Amino acid sequence: MFHSNLLKTINSATNLEISDSRKLILKELVKYINSKKALKSEVHLNFVCTHNSRRSQFCQIWAETASAYYNKKTYCYSGGFW
Repeated sequence: MFHSNLLKTINSATNLEISDSRKLILKELVKYINSKKALKSEVHLNFVCTHNSRRSQFCQIWAETASAYYNKKTYCYSGGFW
């Protein structure tokens, strides 16, 4: 399903350490996604960066990749602007 190089990067990323402070922030995102899934609602994620639109685009790409990897359908958007 994934190109071998992308799969290597994904597997590498799943082994990265995440700080406790970051985990707290990410828990809110996980809670939101799980609540939408429990209600059988679509999950829409919009990533916004106010200083560099490329960061929001990378977030969109990686969220879409994680969605496919974990088989959790989400709709991801980039709303970055300069």
